[in-house]
Amino acid sequence: MHVKGVALKDFRNYKELYYTPSEGKNLICGDNAQGKTNLLEAVHLCAFGRSQRTVHDEDLVMRGEKNSIVKVRVSSDVNGEHTIGIFLGESKHIEIDGVRIKKFADLMGVLKVVMFSPESLSLIKGAPQERRRFLDMCISQLSRTYFYRLQQYSSALRQRNALLKTPDAYKNREYVRTWDEQLISAGAYITASRAKLLQALCPVAEDMHGMLSLERDTLELSYAPSICASDDVAEIRDAFTKKLDASFDDDIRRGMTSVGTHKDDIAVRINGEDARGFASQGQQRTAALALRLSEMEFIRRVSEESPVVLLDDVFSELDRDRCKALIGCMEDCQCIITAAQPLGVEVEGLNTVKCVNGSIL
Repeated sequence: MHVKGVALKDFRNYKELYYTPSEGKNLICGDNAQGKTNLLEAVHLCAFGRSQRTVHDEDLVMRGEKNSIVKVRVSSDVNGEHTIGIFLGESKHIEIDGVRIKKFADLMGVLKVVMFSPESLSLIKGAPQERRRFLDMCISQLSRTYFYRLQQYSSALRQRNALLKTPDAYKNREYVRTWDEQLISAGAYITASRAKLLQALCPVAEDMHGMLSLERDTLELSYAPSICASDDVAEIRDAFTKKLDASFDDDIRRGMTSVGTHKDDIAVRINGEDARGFASQGQQRTAALALRLSEMEFIRRVSEESPVVLLDDVFSELDRDRCKALIGCMEDCQCIITAAQPLGVEVEGLNTVKCVNGSIL
C-alpha cells in the first residue's frame, strides 16, 4: 500500500498543495513551523477521520477560511486504487471515490497508516486511554466489525452513565440492565480482541525493542484488563456480568460505570520496572517506537501488505546506529519522514523535498 498523492486546500498553513511521494522512502526537510507535521497530519486524517493532534476539526482549517479540503489518493495491491476526501468546516463529511460515506466505519482500512510522532510518547507515559487507543486503532484498520463494536460500547456506556446520574437510578435498575446487555456483549468482544492482538504484538515488539536499544534494555508487555485475563468471549461475558452486578451500588454513588473495557490498560516494563515511573525519556521513546513498529509488522502479516509509515521528527532523537536499525525495519514499505536536517545516515533511493511556509519545493 502506498500514497500516490496528497491534495490540500486551506488546511492548516497550506493554502493549496499537491504532493506526490515516491513509493519508497520520502524525506520532508524544513525549519520548525513550516508545515512538515501538518502534511503528515493530513495523511493520518484520511486514514482515521480524525487528527492525532487535536479533537477540534476547526483547528485544521486555515485561519480566515471557513472550510478545508484534504484528499489522499492511495493504491493497494489488495483493494486497488481509491481517493479519500475529507471536507472540514461548517459541515464535515467524508467521501471515498467521490461518494459520501454514511458510516464512519467505511473509512477504516482504506488507507492503513502507522505513525510515530512526539505525541507517541504518551503510549508509555500517558494515561491508560492512550494505550487502549493504540490497540483500538490497530485492530480497527483490519476489522470494521471491531470498529462498530467500539462505537456500540461507547454509546451504551454513555447511556448507562447518564442513567446512573439520575435520582431514580435505584428504582430503574432493570432499565439500566438493558444497557448492561449491550455493554457486556460489545465489551467482551473488544477485550478478547485486544488480548489476542497483544499476544501477537508482544514477541515482535520485544524483538524490535532489543534491536533499537542495541540489546541494552528489555521490554515486557502484558494486557491488564478490568474484567478478567482471558481472550475467551464467553468467559469475559460471565465475568463482566458478575462485576457489573457487584459494582451497581458503588456505580450509583459515583454516577459512572467503574468496571469494564473502558478501564483496560497495557502494562509496560523496561528492564523489569514500570516504564511510566522508572524509565528515562530516551527509554520511553524507544519503547514507544518499538510498539509502533510491532503494529506495522502485525498489519503487514494480517493484511498481506505493508501500511504507510509516517515518522515525524524521529531521527533527531536517535544516534546513527539506531537510525540505521530503524531504516532497516522499513525496507518494503512506503515511509514519509519529516526532519529539520538531513537524516545523517545513507538511505538508498531517498526522495527528499523541502518544506517552506506551506509549500513543497
